[in-house]
Amino acid sequence: MDVIPEDLKRIRIGKPDGQRMIAKGEEEEEPLSPMARGFMNLAFKANLGLTLAKHPRFSSLQVASKERGGEIIWVQTEVDMDNHLIVPHIDYPDEKFVEDYICNLSKSTIDKSKPMWDFHILNVKTSDAEAIGVLRVHHSLGDGASLMSLFLACTRKTSDPEALPSSTTVTKKSNLSKAWGFGFVVMTMMMVWNTIVG
Repeated sequence: MDVIPEDLKRIRIGKPDGQRMIAKGEEEEEPLSPMARGFMNLAFKANLGLTLAKHPRFSSLQVASKERGGEIIWVQTEVDMDNHLIVPHIDYPDEKFVEDYICNLSKSTIDKSKPMWDFHILNVKTSDAEAIGVLRVHHSLGDGASLMSLFLACTRKTSDPEALPSSTTVTKKSNLSKAWGFGFVVMTMMMVWNTIVG
């Protein structure tokens, strides 16, 4: 438990009809946010294990091969989701905390004794979100485009949990391309006419 300074003012919390004081050293328990409850759900961990952790790179270790003269190879291993899903306890949540946390993540190295990725859930309400998810991935697992493609494939529609998400595509031809097509037809007809007449 954190030490609370002597000069820290007591705060009033609760509903207007039943306010109470938080005594020094006492901690107010808050229920988990819906996002946090979703991530702590066993079904979420199971689905993450069935999607992301099934990918060969996300379920393998880099090992130096003795047979190949020390060459680094990928070796398949068992993935324990509890070692990859991290929900830190946050004492003083604010947007500065998120920046500091991500900065510290970028300074630390990924543990190479397990597949080289982890997912951090920060239950910090910011101006943009109710909670923050930070996926830290070693660069050897893939480039940005391939990783984003994989993550999109791991998601499902909320309206139909079995269906893959649809991405919007522009299929309507622009008016400019229609004008060029019409112009090409007119020019071809004029050339044929001039050839016949001339």
